[in-house]
Amino acid sequence: MYVAAHAPGEQYHCNSCACDLTHTIRIKCADPICANSEDGVDICPPCFCAGKEFENHKRGHPYRIIVRFCLAKLLYDKFTAQSTGGLPSLTPV
Repeated sequence: MYVAAHAPGEQYHCNSCACDLTHTIRIKCADPICANSEDGVDICPPCFCAGKEFENHKRGHPYRIIVRFCLAKLLYDKFTAQSTGGLPSLTPV
């Protein structure tokens, strides 16, 4: 599932490597153990793909992909132009 969200002035950093995720795609852990923490757990794509585990976060947790609105719109326009019926759904592997 894609979620378009970023309020002006908000900044996001990877909870594993601390890289800036404010203007890029980020993965948000959806497991209740992580979602109930102060700001939730945000993970950069490289750390997510490497299966990084830290604090209470485990690689098998469910997740959401967070995309900035302008990037989500660009992806949506590209996929609908190819007549795929919209954005593909992504499921954890």
